[in-house]
Amino acid sequence: TMYVDLDPPGRSLDVGCGNGAVIEQLTRYGWKAEGQEVDRAAVDAARVRGVDVLHGDLVSLSLEAHSYDAITARHVVEHVHDVRALLREMHRLIQQHGKVVLVTPNARSHLHDQFGQDWRGLEPPRHNFVFSPSALRRVVIESGFDVIRHVTLGGRAWEIAVESELVRSRRKGKLLSRKRLLAAAITAQWRERWAMRRDPLCGELQLLVCISR
Repeated sequence: TMYVDLDPPGRSLDVGCGNGAVIEQLTRYGWKAEGQEVDRAAVDAARVRGVDVLHGDLVSLSLEAHSYDAITARHVVEHVHDVRALLREMHRLIQQHGKVVLVTPNARSHLHDQFGQDWRGLEPPRHNFVFSPSALRRVVIESGFDVIRHVTLGGRAWEIAVESELVRSRRKGKLLSRKRLLAAAITAQWRERWAMRRDPLCGELQLLVCISR
């Protein structure tokens, strides 16, 4: 439920909702869930699922203030040009003490250290900002929220390592064997597990849960 397990459920907004899968899930748990998306094809796909989706930029939609009990944004903040404007709009839309949940790549991840400019999480030009945990926490607090949970998540290291190896190989003009990619995947998963024991903030993804002041 994207960590918005409030009791009883209320009204929620999934920002950058894509095909509407999160909205569908929250609806099953009793939420009055809707989404927002800028991509027309994604909006159409979500509406085929029967979910309620608003088409357009969140700030430009001018939705009613304090009208949501929870707002979720998975893999959104790294794509926008003005993160503070987005967070301020979320703050305007959320009820006081309502919950906002963000999931975004982690610039302090173990694999970013390993691959540098070839790290899959950078993904230029689609990603405008990739935050470290301290930077993400700071911009959220400056936007009027209190952080109640901030962790990093592992488990996808094998996938990110393979994709990063491919980015590096394309940059260097080299071909990689399947054996090399398999070895990279297995090694990355074990190394991430051990790295996160030493530094819990080095997982590939950040999960930040905050409430409106």
